[in-house]
Amino acid sequence: MKRFSEQFKKKSETIRMRANERADLRDRLVSYMEYHPLPADMRTTSMSTKKGVKGIPSEAFRIISIHKHYLQGFAGVFAVFLIVGIPLIAERAVPGDMLYAVKTNISEEVRATLTLSPYAKVEWETQRLERRVAEARLLAREGKLTAETEAKVAMAVKAHSDAAQLEIAQMREGDADEAAIAEIAFASALEVQSEVLEGHIALATKATGSEAGEGSSVVALASVVHQAAGIAQVAQGQAGLSYEKLRGRVETESTYAYELFASVHKHASAAEVLDIERRLADVERKVAAADTAHSQVLPQEAVVEEITEVVSEDSAAPTQELQDEALEQEETVPTAESQTVDAQAQTAVREETAAVAPMKEVVDVVSVLRAALKDLQKINAFMTDIDVRQNVTMEELVPVVPTDDERYAAINVSYAQVKADHQLIAYAVTSGLANEKIQLGYKTLQTMVQNIDAALSLGNISQAESLTKEALLLSSDMRTLLGDIELPAEPEVTEGKATTTSATTEEVMRG
Repeated sequence: MKRFSEQFKKKSETIRMRANERADLRDRLVSYMEYHPLPADMRTTSMSTKKGVKGIPSEAFRIISIHKHYLQGFAGVFAVFLIVGIPLIAERAVPGDMLYAVKTNISEEVRATLTLSPYAKVEWETQRLERRVAEARLLAREGKLTAETEAKVAMAVKAHSDAAQLEIAQMREGDADEAAIAEIAFASALEVQSEVLEGHIALATKATGSEAGEGSSVVALASVVHQAAGIAQVAQGQAGLSYEKLRGRVETESTYAYELFASVHKHASAAEVLDIERRLADVERKVAAADTAHSQVLPQEAVVEEITEVVSEDSAAPTQELQDEALEQEETVPTAESQTVDAQAQTAVREETAAVAPMKEVVDVVSVLRAALKDLQKINAFMTDIDVRQNVTMEELVPVVPTDDERYAAINVSYAQVKADHQLIAYAVTSGLANEKIQLGYKTLQTMVQNIDAALSLGNISQAESLTKEALLLSSDMRTLLGDIELPAEPEVTEGKATTTSATTEEVMRG
């Protein structure tokens, strides 16, 4: 059985006053209030005008009226803040921050959608990859890069790399040259980031004396970036590219590099200025060499083809006549004249080809311009990205390319040592102090020395460098085998049994 209170409450919820009952109750309340006014100390200063009833005391308050136009303006400002302000604030977010999802899933995706040019899409994916690396390095410096976060960043880096490669593959179907240039730029950016991570690891190891521990290690991320850089390097080396298109891109990057250099010249240190100037000069020499080689390649190839055609015609005619005569006489008679013509023609082809070969030593103009473009892009990255300058030196990023004079000077140093060893070995051979192995090596060394002189006389510096290195290794090994043998004050070398080197490198260059 329900309690009385519950029944009373339930019943009271069903009771409703009629209109006349409400009016009667209101009149009674008003009459009571008129005959029982509030005490003076409880009255408010303001009086109600309705029916002359005095006000009831209450807490002080103010009514603020906001116009409709102001309310609309406030709503507009708030909307702008949501659309513009929050994305701007999110740009500083790193993995783990509340706004990081806004940065990666909204802001960057919107920008990717608004990027229409295929080349610009590759650039944007490259920039997103660089952002992920920079975020990971920032967390690593603060000791907040957990293994889970590093794995997520590595996955994002691979995703951006794959997206860039996909865009390049689609570009290749429409414009192979533009795709090849995009591959070069992408490979250069990955190489820079790989160098930055390696430099970060080296600096952290040097500071702590051991490998970075939990929260500061970027080894896994560096491995992923290095692998992607290797793939991009192979891909960009296989793509064909026209000289004209590549030359135009090099000119554009070179102009941008000099503009950047002019802007950072006042703030960079003297050493950095010299490093950048030297690298830009190296690039200019590469471009000049490519231009010179390109202007010579076509005429030389045409000359070789023309000579070959003339030789073929001159040598084929007598042979055909002899064959006709042999058929008529039913016998084959070899003639000395035809053999002489063939020999002279072949000799002419060899001489012309040999004259062309040194000039074409052989400068692969596209490869040279590729290297120049990559150097320019790395130099620009060094000048624009503070993270690069903090972790990588210019020499590590873009090694110095020695000039011809510097290369000749280096050859002179090595060649002088080779000649000194050669003289000692020659003395040992003529004096009967050398065994069979040293005698055999001496003959090889003599041939190398002659080849070095020939390469220098033809101006083939690359071949001279390679031969000098080989000769220096061989002569050093043979000198070690000879032990403590030394040349006498005035060595007597029997004529015809031992030979000395020909002219020095300086004399060869002058001659």
